[in-house]
Amino acid sequence: GVYGISSLLVWCSCGYSQGLFLNYQR
Repeated sequence: GVYGISSLLVWCSCGYSQGLFLNYQR
């Protein structure tokens, strides 16, 4: 329910930040 949605949002934002960081490093 709400917990699954919130954890999904956290996972998406963490993955997005990591993607930007990797692109910046490259």
